[in-house]
Amino acid sequence: MRKSTIRHVLLLWAGMSLLGPAMLFAVQGKATNKRLRKLSWDLLWKGAHSSDSGTRSAAMQALGLLYPRPVVVRLAEDGLKDKDAGVRKEAAGSLGEMHAASSIPALNKALSDNDITVAMAAARSLLLLKQKSGYDVFYSVLTGKRKSGQSLLAQQLDQLDTPQKMVSFAFDQGIGFLPYAGYAMEVLQALKTKDNAPIRAAAARLLTHDPDPRSGHALLQACFDKDWIVQVAALRAVAIRGDPSLLSGLQPAMQDDNTKVQYTAAAAVFHLASIKAAK
Repeated sequence: MRKSTIRHVLLLWAGMSLLGPAMLFAVQGKATNKRLRKLSWDLLWKGAHSSDSGTRSAAMQALGLLYPRPVVVRLAEDGLKDKDAGVRKEAAGSLGEMHAASSIPALNKALSDNDITVAMAAARSLLLLKQKSGYDVFYSVLTGKRKSGQSLLAQQLDQLDTPQKMVSFAFDQGIGFLPYAGYAMEVLQALKTKDNAPIRAAAARLLTHDPDPRSGHALLQACFDKDWIVQVAALRAVAIRGDPSLLSGLQPAMQDDNTKVQYTAAAAVFHLASIKAAK
């Protein structure tokens, strides 16, 4: 055998010797990854089917971190049928967080849930999925009636009449849904009472980008609400909408006794007047 041939054989053998452990580790890595996926999914599935509602809620909330694979979406949609409203709420929220477009029909159905927190979670998820149907619930919370003219049941809003539920809702939605981060302490004080103003303020904020003119007029009326928190949220929403047709109805708010309302109104008026001037 020639020296060159022997050299090639030795090099090939050396290369295979070096690749052997790497290939072994790769196979082991795939096996370990598969086992971890099974272990973690089994834990989530078990939590979602627990007899304890708190455990089911925690599992449903965690599903929002996952991609909307069919098996994940099915488990979350099953949560929408749970007997516990807290579980249904988390399921609705997770479907939006994972951007499960296939769940739009199920979320639209959840808008009619007897528990307002479930309906609001479903509405928020529909907005994340760019579905205008989500706006109707927040319009109802702000105005007390649906766009169809039907009244929002009083007992539905009463479901948010305890400080614990108020605080839970506020933090579920995120501080960004409160009218002003700078007023956080004052808002939290309101949350400690039975006043549902922060909830209506959050609804006003969520109606900011609803193209329906009825929402624009509802926001304009809310600029003169009895609670300044709602007023500020509505004023900011009107300003961001950028509709100069609301300008004339906005001016009286600059005379409000509350300075927070006054200055927010002044900024909103200036902004809309500038938009009108540019046209």
